[in-house]
Amino acid sequence: MIKPKYGEPYSIQPREKEIVEYRNLPDLKEFSNFINNKRKELGYTIDEIENLHDSQAPHHWFNGESFPSAEDYKWLKDLFCIKSKYDKQMLTIYKKSSEKTTRLEGRNCRAVWSFNTQPYPEAHFAVFPEELPERCIKAGTREGDIVLDIFAGSGTTLWVAKKLNRRYIGIELSKKYVSLINKRLSQETLHALKFTQSPSEIGFPTENPDNKDLTATQQVATPKSASQTSLNRRY
Repeated sequence: MIKPKYGEPYSIQPREKEIVEYRNLPDLKEFSNFINNKRKELGYTIDEIENLHDSQAPHHWFNGESFPSAEDYKWLKDLFCIKSKYDKQMLTIYKKSSEKTTRLEGRNCRAVWSFNTQPYPEAHFAVFPEELPERCIKAGTREGDIVLDIFAGSGTTLWVAKKLNRRYIGIELSKKYVSLINKRLSQETLHALKFTQSPSEIGFPTENPDNKDLTATQQVATPKSASQTSLNRRY
């Protein structure tokens, strides 16, 4: 018997067999409901089936906790005298190598991401860490692609895009944070351009219930280049 190596993940532990067997199983809850309905139609209790099977395994099947093995499913089919849509999935056994086949870079990201906080002294609010946009940018773009951040804030996403050799577009309403972004990116900003069309003609909203001076700023930059354009849209 091969002894497991202490402290190493299960996925890279040595295997006892070169080939392992598996089945393409159905939804467990759906399957459990199906066999329970058949059991009730035939008037069996779970205890009676366990006595006939001479084990306590059946209550796991009927409680939706596990699947019967292929052999146990054959036994259950004979007991219930049924042929079901689950026969192929429950009885077909596939084989594959027991060797680890996951990506060398590690497993794929899961649904919940955890990051340590990373403050930016120039901003007066909690900015997100650079690792967050970095992961998204690496996953969805290549070098030279354009990254768009329509709520640029302190410019973290733009800054990371620049470091990763992506072009970037940032949109920010606050003049204060536009200046902060320019400072952070350390690039020369050209003179502001004004639109000659009205806001409604170019598709911008015209309602401003708080009577605030709203400014939308768009910045386009090329990595490692001083070329940058700033557009101030006042509406």
